[in-house]
Amino acid sequence: MHLPHSARGTTVERVLATVAAALRRVAFGLVGLAAMVFTLLAGLAAAGVLLVVALVARRRLERGGLRFAWPQRGGFRPAGGSRPGRAASGAGEVVDVEVREIRG
Repeated sequence: MHLPHSARGTTVERVLATVAAALRRVAFGLVGLAAMVFTLLAGLAAAGVLLVVALVARRRLERGGLRFAWPQRGGFRPAGGSRPGRAASGAGEVVDVEVREIRG
């Protein structure tokens, strides 16, 4: 919508409004940047504290008490079900499937 010439404001007012809008955008950008840096530093500090606690507590714990091993069966297989270097026939692979229907 176009305003009449008398309601638009002078050129100086429009320039000042444009400069104020640009300064407002820069200020919001700097506040966002500061928040991002604060979050990054807080995360790094938390990771550092956890690292120090883990290194200190490791000496007090039993060696075998906290071991975790991923299951060796299964794992990722490429499409087609064959492993690299094997024939695609699937010879030697055993598949066991149990299916149950749940009615509710």
